[in-house]
Amino acid sequence: MCDVSTIGGIGLGIQGISVLGNYLTSRKEQTSYSEYQALQTQATLSNYIQQVKSINNRYYEEAEATALQKQQIQLENMQAKATAQASAASAGIEGISIDNLFRGYDRDSAISDYVAARNLEMKGLQYNDEIDSLRIKAINAINLQESYTGSPASTLIGGIGGMLSSYANYYNRNDQTNFYRQKKILGGI
Repeated sequence: MCDVSTIGGIGLGIQGISVLGNYLTSRKEQTSYSEYQALQTQATLSNYIQQVKSINNRYYEEAEATALQKQQIQLENMQAKATAQASAASAGIEGISIDNLFRGYDRDSAISDYVAARNLEMKGLQYNDEIDSLRIKAINAINLQESYTGSPASTLIGGIGGMLSSYANYYNRNDQTNFYRQKKILGGI
C-alpha cells in the first residue's frame, strides 16, 4: 500500500509534467502564429509591389502613347507645311501670308504638345495618389494583424505557482493528518 507522501509526490509529478506540456504547447503556438504573421506580411507586401508595378506600367504606356501622339502631330504638321508650301509656290504666293500659315501650324502643334504633356502630368499625379493609397492599405493590413495573446512565460509561471500551491496544500494536509494520527496513537485526546 502506498503511503500519503508517495501519492502526493506522484500528484506533484503529474502536475509538473502537465505544466511543462502546457508551456511547450504554448511556445509552439506562439512560434506558429509568428510564422503565420510573417507570411501574411510577406503576402501583403508582395501584393503591394505587384499593384505598384501595374500602376507604373500603365503610366509608362500612357507616356509612350503621348510620345507617339506628339510624333504623329509633328508628322502631320510637317506634311501640312509641305503641302501648303508646294501649293503656295505653284500659285506664286510668298512672304508673310505663308509665314503666318506656318506659325498657325506651329501654334496648333505647341498647344497640342502642351495639352498632351499636361494630361500626362495629371495622369502621373493620379497614379501617385493610387500608389500612396495602396501603401497606406498595406501598412494598415500589416499593423492590424492581431498579436499572439498566449504567453509561454505566463503559462510556465502560472503552472509553477499552481504546483507550489498544491505542494503547500499537500504538506498542510499531511501535517494535519500526522497530527491526528499521533493524537490517536497517544491515546486520543
